[in-house]
Amino acid sequence: MAEVPCLTRKFRMRRSSLWHCGAMARIVGQVWRRRSRLVLFALLAFASLWLGWALIRADQDSAQELTGMAGMFAGLWSLGAAVAQLLPPPPPPPDADEAADRLAATVQEQWWDEVSARELREPQVIPLAWAATRRPVAAPPETVVSTVEGRVLRLSLQGRLEGDFPAAAARLAEGYRQVSSGRLVVLGEPGAGKTVLALMLTLGLLDDRPARTPVPVLLSVSSWDPVNDSLDDWIVDTLATSYYGGRSQVPRLLLDRRMLLPVLDGLDEIPEVARRTAVRALNEACGEGRGVVVTCRAAEYQDVIEGGSPALRRAPVVEVAPVAVPDAVAYLNEVNWPEGVDWEPVHAHVREHPDGPVATALSTPLALSLARAVYRHCGLDPTELLEFNGRHAVEDHLVDHIIPAAYAPPPGTLPGQGDGDWQREARQAEKWLTYLATYLHRHRERDLAWWHMSSRLLSRWAGLLVGIGIGMLTMLGMAAVRVAGQDVNYEIVLAFGLVAAVLAMLTWYAAPPDRRPGRVSLSFRGSLRRLWGGFRTGFVLASLVAVTVLGTVGIVMTFTDGWSSQTLAEFLRIAAFVLGAVIALGLAFAVYAWLDAPSAHSTHAAPLDLVRQDRSSSLAGAGLAGTVLGASALPLITLTVSVVYMVFLALTGWSAEPRFTDVLPRVIDETGATTPPSRPSPPPCCPGPSSRC
Repeated sequence: MAEVPCLTRKFRMRRSSLWHCGAMARIVGQVWRRRSRLVLFALLAFASLWLGWALIRADQDSAQELTGMAGMFAGLWSLGAAVAQLLPPPPPPPDADEAADRLAATVQEQWWDEVSARELREPQVIPLAWAATRRPVAAPPETVVSTVEGRVLRLSLQGRLEGDFPAAAARLAEGYRQVSSGRLVVLGEPGAGKTVLALMLTLGLLDDRPARTPVPVLLSVSSWDPVNDSLDDWIVDTLATSYYGGRSQVPRLLLDRRMLLPVLDGLDEIPEVARRTAVRALNEACGEGRGVVVTCRAAEYQDVIEGGSPALRRAPVVEVAPVAVPDAVAYLNEVNWPEGVDWEPVHAHVREHPDGPVATALSTPLALSLARAVYRHCGLDPTELLEFNGRHAVEDHLVDHIIPAAYAPPPGTLPGQGDGDWQREARQAEKWLTYLATYLHRHRERDLAWWHMSSRLLSRWAGLLVGIGIGMLTMLGMAAVRVAGQDVNYEIVLAFGLVAAVLAMLTWYAAPPDRRPGRVSLSFRGSLRRLWGGFRTGFVLASLVAVTVLGTVGIVMTFTDGWSSQTLAEFLRIAAFVLGAVIALGLAFAVYAWLDAPSAHSTHAAPLDLVRQDRSSSLAGAGLAGTVLGASALPLITLTVSVVYMVFLALTGWSAEPRFTDVLPRVIDETGATTPPSRPSPPPCCPGPSSRC
């Protein structure tokens, strides 16, 4: 009993440390925002001083042009500030009760669809019985039961399910509510029905869920790494991926308010070296008043406890019994078998040999479900099961035929009415499933996270090759335009190809390796924050490439022509060109991030739905970002090159600087915005286009 205060102290210390970490993060964010404002203020002050100095030393015409330019930028800045004020602020935190009700409806819809897909209601529930385990793996009895007015209440841990599925799920939920701690461990042999029990418990609790009570969420625990991830963080990430498009705000809120009841299926699927850590993490995370349901294979759980792990505190442990021979025979008799399928010889055999290979193989709900699917759809004779000499041989035979059974036409389908290619499709599916099984085995995983496959199966050089290919295609397209009679400079062809290649590689490598499936979520609330965050990300990433390119150009210029006024002007022109492209890329990332609005609404989490949502999100984001990039790149490049020309000429102190109206047409001509008649090149003494140089 001395362990409980110790664990409580550890839990409080961890919560305190997490609070301090959050406070430090907020302080760091405030300091960063304050420094950003100071830097922006300094830049504006410098620009104002430079403008005043330029106006003092400029002639009347130049002063008017500078004043017009300053007014234009001030007007654009004011327009942006006004638009930002019109955008609605970030949405308030969602209401926990409303979010819990929405999540409950989504989870309920998802698992009822799964029940229909698995045909768990046909013809009825496979009879399941359980009782308190005799293994030494449970917490002390006095910590499991509750007391009322000084009296100890006895807890019955025996039960049986049969008959109608909804009624059986309701009875199971009613029995679970008798456990005052809300914690339960379900043990059983492989295929004993632990997952089905967890699914039925989840649906039973959801069908009769009172308001403001925790939402049961069934989660496969095989993807949890208890050594590196806390239970709470893993639950939040899993729910965010499955129901909220990767956004963790609502799951974190529900977890903090204790509005979630984790139903963790498959503790034995965690690697053996991490199972003891997992049980300790469960004890640490589940404080007073927090329920949890865990399923695990019996032998593996016993090994964990006997290996030194403490039992799950205040949690009764039940073990699912094998399906009895009379129950198995009764279930098989209820199935609507096709004409010619006769189970009577098998029934007689298992009654006579209850410990034989066929009887022991059919003592699990999994084997009974496989037998029902195989012999209803494959046209086989069930008496062939009597020819096998071992339980595993019977199970292997059923597993070998389950894929053809899944693709075969329904019983009673006449020749020519069904899909004639179902056998070919079954063979193809078996090939694909074998590949996926090999992939999961190689990476030691049980759940297929398909969004991780690309980063694991493709080489790290794939992005480089894709970028080079896109750059080559772009140059070929520009060359085709030149061949068609358009006046396109070879330098422009090379520049467009280089930009396309860099953009493709930047997009490829900018995606995080642990990216979750996305979902388009439109919301004007919080638009300014998302736009700024996306612009900042794109600007920083593009700046890394830009600095590398400009550094390379500077080194080449240093060792070839050397630095002169004309070389410096050319370098600044290239830098201005790159700056405009970097800003355009930042805008493209900004609109892409704008689509990633946090959503308080959960959605159905079927695997195919996740794929469709992620595809729609990627196509919509790429299309909108590409449109913004294509529409803004040339105007921004033209503007930045023109401004850099003017600033350079003003800072050098030369007399008779060209007017902005003289510079802009030449820059437009160089960037390709239009194709005006060719103008004579400026004299060698002038770094920019000046008619008066």
